[in-house]
Amino acid sequence: MSKHQQKWCRFRLADVICPEPREALERITPDLEVAGQIVFLSDHGEETNRFAIMEVQGIHSPLIVPVECLRAVPDEPRAAETGERVSCPESALEGVVRPH
Repeated sequence: MSKHQQKWCRFRLADVICPEPREALERITPDLEVAGQIVFLSDHGEETNRFAIMEVQGIHSPLIVPVECLRAVPDEPRAAETGERVSCPESALEGVVRPH
């Protein structure tokens, strides 16, 4: 096994050569996770902060996501470099994300 196998990397969909980038986009499932920045919290009737308006790099329009579906993304350089999943304390989203 090569020392490069099983390493996690980042790349742009525009750089994919097989399948064609358009075909790769067509193969995306609803399970794909993206990360973004909360730009605004919206209420729903009497419920405050029910929806998050999110900006995601590479998507040209904001996305609206129920706040209870958000998970904190750790600002952990090692995780970004290695692709490791790092647990993030619940306090990171305190006051924004409702407890499960």
